[in-house]
Amino acid sequence: MPERRALLVLLFLVLALGTWLRMPREQDRRKGVDEAHYERYINALDQTGVLGWPSVHAGYIEEQKRQPHAFLPPTRVLFLGSAKIVHALGVSALESIRVVSCAAGIAMLLIGTAFAWRNGGPGAALGVGALLACAPLLIHLSHRALIDGFFALWATVALWGFWESVRAPNPVAAPLCGAPTAQSAVATPHRGWLALYGVGLAAMVLTKENAAFAFIALVAIIALNRWLKVGSITREFLVVTVVAPALGAAVLIVAAGGIGPLLEAYRLNVEKSVILPYAIATGDGPWHRYLLDFILVSPAVTLLAVAAIGATPWTDPAKRCLVVFLLVSYAVMQVRYGMNMRYGAMWALPMCWLAFTLLGTLAARFAGRWRTPALALAVAIVCALELHSYRTLFVVGKIYDPVAGALTQPLKMWKP
Repeated sequence: MPERRALLVLLFLVLALGTWLRMPREQDRRKGVDEAHYERYINALDQTGVLGWPSVHAGYIEEQKRQPHAFLPPTRVLFLGSAKIVHALGVSALESIRVVSCAAGIAMLLIGTAFAWRNGGPGAALGVGALLACAPLLIHLSHRALIDGFFALWATVALWGFWESVRAPNPVAAPLCGAPTAQSAVATPHRGWLALYGVGLAAMVLTKENAAFAFIALVAIIALNRWLKVGSITREFLVVTVVAPALGAAVLIVAAGGIGPLLEAYRLNVEKSVILPYAIATGDGPWHRYLLDFILVSPAVTLLAVAAIGATPWTDPAKRCLVVFLLVSYAVMQVRYGMNMRYGAMWALPMCWLAFTLLGTLAARFAGRWRTPALALAVAIVCALELHSYRTLFVVGKIYDPVAGALTQPLKMWKP
């Protein structure tokens, strides 16, 4: 099987390249506002210990009441907790957060590649893995002590667990209602995939409030499954869908010192976010705001993904699942003064999968032995364009927060 061995070698090299690209560079050492808050919380937990999380949360509420504008709350428990573990190994507070972001970026690359392998084989894993490896936004987030890449990882884990749970069931189990019969028995998800799905859901809740957007999108797929026919929705699957995020919320309540303090923190954050000058200046826009931002950062992948919605067959259940996840989460993320393309990092796997399937459809027009080289060349060109965009925007342009006003300047589309 020389061809398969060659594919595996290329896949290893692609993953190695993606890992290397995600390693922090010296130019990324400058500290942003969000990173300073995360660093402060890690240092505060040094003083109180993990069991003192409620006191850190209470301190946030008192300070937020005095401050005129919103700042990040310590409710990002999984992100801060992971950084605290790294910090305990002797890494500085800020560097520990960067380590977590970098590790999350690498893990997301591996998980996205595994998803593609499971659904399309090693060739798809190589193509989708290459697109993920060179994704400008994912590389940038891996270099910063920001939470968005970490959240994108867990949203991707939940999406993968969701897909596998409905598509890779055990042979037979009880139906949703009534006693099983030869006619009514249905497949049940493998417990390992259900566990992955549940971990992803709980981790999203423990990471950031954006979990609501991804969760609504997953619930929409469940609700539309009668028409989408993505897979089997069983009782066990629905139980995990409800219980896993509830357990995550329970941990948040304990960390906040009660449901009252948790709700108070969210209330203060929402109230003061809408009057934050930076949010007013950068966090609003029309419904196509995210689309335009992604075209500026990843033009080739974005345009290919959008084109694939109408240009590739809807017979592929993976496409139906990923497109609905994209469209529904896109729709619910239209929050005034709360829009930023960093929140769309969780769309990386669906977009890269759709882009690759379109390239595959176009390459299929080549006859015989030219088909695979044509697809490989197309993927290589797109990856080169992605890396050029990353260099222009984040290396030369030194963009910290990829908002429209910042993105247009390195692209020489607008001069202040």
